[in-house]
Amino acid sequence: MATMTTRILETRKERTIAIFLLALAVPCSAQLGVISGVMARVSPVGLAIFAVLIAGQLLAAGWVASKLLPGRAADFIIEVPPIRRPLAGNVWLKTVTRVRWFLVEAVPLFLIGTLILFVAAKLGVIPS
Repeated sequence: MATMTTRILETRKERTIAIFLLALAVPCSAQLGVISGVMARVSPVGLAIFAVLIAGQLLAAGWVASKLLPGRAADFIIEVPPIRRPLAGNVWLKTVTRVRWFLVEAVPLFLIGTLILFVAAKLGVIPS
């Protein structure tokens, strides 16, 4: 999704740099959460070092990419729409719709997977 959002950038150079940084320097949210949780539990200093390393890698990779890629940098001006308080009815409708989708699409797959693992464990295919 973030890669698709780079369409709004003006020049090909900026789009390429943004995609490069998304792929290289930004950990996925699940990975970031797990690593941050482990590092915070081990040592707050370790968490700070991890954050500085990720930020440093992001800045260094962006700087190098901007020097190596040909092209010009455009002015980065984006019009931000007004931020409004969401309507409770809209939030409720979206939540119900997504929960219903999850129950219809994902739960059967979880049940099938659980059944396969249960049968495999009972047959001795995997140790229980």
